[in-house]
Amino acid sequence: LLADRHLEHARSQAPAWEPDGGVQREVSIKAFIGGFNWLMARSLLLNEYRMNFTIRLADLAESASQTAVVDLLNHYSMHEMGGNQPLPLEVKGRLIEGLRAHPMSRVFLAYDIDRPIGIAVCFIGFSTFKAKPLINIHDLAVHESHRGRGVGSQLIDAVIEFANSLGCCAITLEVRADNPARKLYAKKGFQSLGEPLAPDTNLFGKLMLTAR
Repeated sequence: LLADRHLEHARSQAPAWEPDGGVQREVSIKAFIGGFNWLMARSLLLNEYRMNFTIRLADLAESASQTAVVDLLNHYSMHEMGGNQPLPLEVKGRLIEGLRAHPMSRVFLAYDIDRPIGIAVCFIGFSTFKAKPLINIHDLAVHESHRGRGVGSQLIDAVIEFANSLGCCAITLEVRADNPARKLYAKKGFQSLGEPLAPDTNLFGKLMLTAR
């Protein structure tokens, strides 16, 4: 039935003239249907391209997770938004130990099958005005090979789900004014608390969570 509808629509969109016994019109119809099938296939492939990822809370005692955290943060540090230079060796050496020593640190890793491709480093805090916990997203980064594929969005969703499980009242983050990720944060509901004068000035945003 669906195919019949597409065929009927194709016929209505095909050229009205039939110079060669309707052959040209039939070709146009087939081309139209072929184009529709291509668009459907492209849509399915795009969904597969964007959504085939898993998010896990990192076990910082595990060597593979330790390597993933250091590598992804180093990759982020070499990006324009991270300072355009790699992490110093001494920082890499202290990073995991420091995160493990911090009782409120939580690190989320995004994977494409078994390859780490994104990270969200978070810290649990406390709101004195709400007398409830909150979470700060200190770092959110996606490997350049997977940017634009929805990884950052899924990482934020995982943080929101985790924050709700703790009864948090809000999620906060800090972002540069010229960071393209601001569009994602706005889409997720983060509110900008001010517009700076310089593009490298930091903005602070807060995402309020529904009380439980």
